[in-house]
Amino acid sequence: MEQLETDRYILRKPNENDAEEIYERWGTDKENMAQYKEHKLYRNVIEAKAL
Repeated sequence: MEQLETDRYILRKPNENDAEEIYERWGTDKENMAQYKEHKLYRNVIEAKAL
């Protein structure tokens, strides 16, 4: 399945083009997101792309 679309959402697998936004939104938020992650926080966008 490429993506699932509803009236309010478009769900799809993340791709390499999303790495910078993923890093900015979730990769550095130590207080709020670290408790939900199984891996360590990203040190930079390169680590986000690698994952």
